[in-house]
Amino acid sequence: MTQDYPLLLTTYKHENFFHSAFRNVKALRRSCPDPTVEIHPNLAGKLGVSEGEWVYIETEKGRIRQKVKLNAFLDERVIICSYGWWFPENGDWRKSNINMLVDFTEADPVVGSTHLRGVHCKITVGA
Repeated sequence: MTQDYPLLLTTYKHENFFHSAFRNVKALRRSCPDPTVEIHPNLAGKLGVSEGEWVYIETEKGRIRQKVKLNAFLDERVIICSYGWWFPENGDWRKSNINMLVDFTEADPVVGSTHLRGVHCKITVGA
């Protein structure tokens, strides 16, 4: 972690969806309508945000928006972002998808995937 990016990002896959699939299924979206970023309540307090508010997650590579979900079991320096998110209703995959935050030129040498865990980041509020 650095002074500019003091938080550590990891990701999770919601049980309703398979990677980025099924976001267009209305019944599944009702139970999980928006992408969420889980943060510790103390971090939310420092940022001045409450559960359900939209925040920006930023890295050196980009910026996305997700809704705050409080999780008191997390370390205050760790955030957990929704994986594979996009909005099929308008075709927008850039607004909330963690792919916008990672470097695709760096891949795991064994499995070939990009690094979606342990990414240095920060959260900002507002525009």
